[in-house]
Amino acid sequence: MFENEQLAEGFLTGESLNYVSRPLTLEVPISREAIQYVTDRITGDKIDFILELSGWLEVHREPTEDDPPYVGETPSPGQRGFLTVGGGGRGQIRMQIDRGHWFTQVMDPVGTLTYVVTEIPLPKGAGPVAAFQPVLNHLREAERNYAAGDDAGVFFRCRAALEALPGAPKDIFAGLADPDLAECMNALTKESVDYLHRGRHTQREGEQRGEFPVDHADAQFALALTRLLVAQTSRLFSEGSR
Repeated sequence: MFENEQLAEGFLTGESLNYVSRPLTLEVPISREAIQYVTDRITGDKIDFILELSGWLEVHREPTEDDPPYVGETPSPGQRGFLTVGGGGRGQIRMQIDRGHWFTQVMDPVGTLTYVVTEIPLPKGAGPVAAFQPVLNHLREAERNYAAGDDAGVFFRCRAALEALPGAPKDIFAGLADPDLAECMNALTKESVDYLHRGRHTQREGEQRGEFPVDHADAQFALALTRLLVAQTSRLFSEGSR
């Protein structure tokens, strides 16, 4: 399960159990639609899933001299019966998968695309980390908007993330020793901010009049573009002036 939505289910029958620990293997196929459903709703570094076990267990109770009184679903001595297993939240196992592992170990093998996970290195020290915190907050909100299908909201938050970079709008890369690199990075960031401005105003004419001129694919690109720029900017800060 993911966010209270059942992604898949499987069945296991005909297995004999005893009082000694015995491993059982159950493979549960999951559809591409379910995988994409999870992917479109990732909003953090970890993805939370719930594995739930429920079913019936047929048991035979051998009679003994010190049999306890019959209780609940337990079969009477010498009789066969069924016991419920799990259900009602009693058989749940909570698990987490790293965002990066989801793309490289799940999406990559089953899809036609190869995924490269963007890591954002943060500068050391309380001051620099605090300076980047508003940027990361806007990125998280952009991810939530993307998961909710709010494409214009993705553009708005991505633009806000770039505008929140330390030194914005003109002195983000002022500390670089290479003036040509600083000029290129400033120009790239400015052009990106101008592109993300498309999610701020609705169309004034045409078939899309009154609507934002962006769709979900545009929002996906905007989010990837912003992650890359933030990651590169943070890396330059982490390495210091050069």
